Amino acid sequence: MGTEFTVSEKINKTRVVLNSGKVKLYLDNDDNSLIMKPGELVEVSNDAGREVTRRNVVPEVYSTWKDNLFVFDNTPLLEVASMIESDFGYKVKFADDSLKSRKITIKLPKRDLSLLLVSISEMLDLKIEKQKNRILIAQNPAVR
Repeated sequence: MGTEFTVSEKINKTRVVLNSGKVKLYLDNDDNSLIMKPGELVEVSNDAGREVTRRNVVPEVYSTWKDNLFVFDNTPLLEVASMIESDFGYKVKFADDSLKSRKITIKLPKRDLSLLLVSISEMLDLKIEKQKNRILIAQNPAVR
């Protein structure tokens, strides 16, 4: 009782984010389990190697979909791109790998992809192009 968590599953991994309470994850069997604390994210790869990643996060960032919001708190663009791909079906490409680690903090009142892309572009001075099923994120060329 009182436990709130978000689970998302993709082809290659499963993610659990604990908002409150306690969750015990059984990774393979009773001998291979872990107990999560509020504010933790655990990702488990769905391949034979079963790689487990555990880190502290702001849980609200991962549950805003239910309130039709976008909330990112010091979130790397790579993670934002992953969310765009899974939630909206676009393939996100970065012109330069260094852009993947750029971070944003933003709260948008509705889950509008166009508004999110414009906001990211303006906040980080990036050029973002959306074409059919692809989004390209690049440095803004210097104005001369």
